[in-house]
Amino acid sequence: MGQRFGQGVIEFRDALSKYSIHSNFDFVKNDKDRVTVHCKKRVDLGCLWSVHARVKNYSKAFVIKQFDDVHTCGSSFHTVKHARMTSSMISGLISSDIRNKALSAVSEVVCDFKDYYGIEVSYRHTRMGVEKARGIVFGDYSSSFDDLRWYVDAANDCNPGSVFDMEFDVDSKGRRFKCFFFSFEVCIHDFKYYRPVLMLDGTFLKGRHKGCLLAATAKDGNQGLYPLCFSIVDSESYDSWH
Repeated sequence: MGQRFGQGVIEFRDALSKYSIHSNFDFVKNDKDRVTVHCKKRVDLGCLWSVHARVKNYSKAFVIKQFDDVHTCGSSFHTVKHARMTSSMISGLISSDIRNKALSAVSEVVCDFKDYYGIEVSYRHTRMGVEKARGIVFGDYSSSFDDLRWYVDAANDCNPGSVFDMEFDVDSKGRRFKCFFFSFEVCIHDFKYYRPVLMLDGTFLKGRHKGCLLAATAKDGNQGLYPLCFSIVDSESYDSWH
């Protein structure tokens, strides 16, 4: 009673959806100014659980005015699939996990929801939810390519003498990222002190646009490994180069 949702009905309904998923029940909803919610088992089992909230003083904030928090139906029914487990809901529930483990596999998230909530979520909805969560936490993946130009300017200001080179293909849809090479000045300066052994390696990028990260590494006199330069190459350019 009295709990306030400052962002309005969207925040209130989002909280209700998360609560229903966590507590394993469903509910029916109302309009945008007043929301009266009953347990979906009210008709079949006469469940008395309900909550009523409305806009406070003509502001957008929603306040709970009435709340009967006991499920007389026992909330014992189990749904393997939950209608409110949308991709947006999934992204909201896993955002903190994605922040700590950015490379969480979609199949792993599917299993986590099955173990924790007892709910089956589709691979498609989960994949979309993971992408949305990564966008919320780390920013949009596609627009990050535009940030490379800002990154070059910022890195040159902080580390003068560094080498950066970007290539784009120009077509009817605009500019398409091709590759990005960079080596920091400190790596270039220290190269003369390394042993004459150069190691090349690469790893595939598993984001939406694929590609490959190539790296050149050298050894010092104490057998320590130090990176010299990196190159990010899109999938088509990598195939041609390879």
